[in-house]
Amino acid sequence: MTTQPKISRRGWLATWLQDRRRARAKSLSVMPAQPPAPVITTFEVIDNGGMINMNIVWMWDGQGWPDDGAFGVYISSEDTQGETNAAAVPCPGRTCSLQGVLPAADISYYCRIVYVKNGTLGAFSAVATGNPY
Repeated sequence: MTTQPKISRRGWLATWLQDRRRARAKSLSVMPAQPPAPVITTFEVIDNGGMINMNIVWMWDGQGWPDDGAFGVYISSEDTQGETNAAAVPCPGRTCSLQGVLPAADISYYCRIVYVKNGTLGAFSAVATGNPY
């Protein structure tokens, strides 16, 4: 008959605490059900001879979601009805330059960005606003 090695009380406590820490860390690292929203850091609206060019830069912390989906770039203006899906930027891209997307005028232009992966739509970014003049 083999005898079990004796575990000291301190050893048992250290093992038990480590298992508890691992379980807690695992429960905290669960990714959210919906991908988080990107944050637009730069939104430039430029009049290029009567047409609008847009330069857009954003950040995105996936919080567990893989960085292998795409970002949808939606634009609109005061003169348009609804938004237009102007571009799909594959990950890990975080910039987009749109050329001649809308007629230039002294109005506000808007942009929102969303993360998309396999049909799962994330939360939309806050609306960025710009005017070329």
